[in-house]
Amino acid sequence: MPDKEMTLLAIDLEPGGASGLHTHPGDEHGTVIEGALIVRIGKDAEFKPVTVGQPFTAPPNTPMEIKNTSDKPTKVINVLILEKGKPRSTPVQ
Repeated sequence: MPDKEMTLLAIDLEPGGASGLHTHPGDEHGTVIEGALIVRIGKDAEFKPVTVGQPFTAPPNTPMEIKNTSDKPTKVINVLILEKGKPRSTPVQ
């Protein structure tokens, strides 16, 4: 797809760590590989738990946030399929 690019991210979140509410200019696909998170997809959505091996997905330009509310570090692998030339993420106020 000439107008898209794939970005692979390894995210380490310490206890209490969070991404902050943000959007991506493309699809986000994440999987927890160690620990646990709570994730919300949608600005007014409720947080849902995600544990090892469970995926989460956010559509393009949808506000989303991840948080580590546990007492242990969490590791996540994310794949972003983004529009070329756009910023990887944009904070939401």
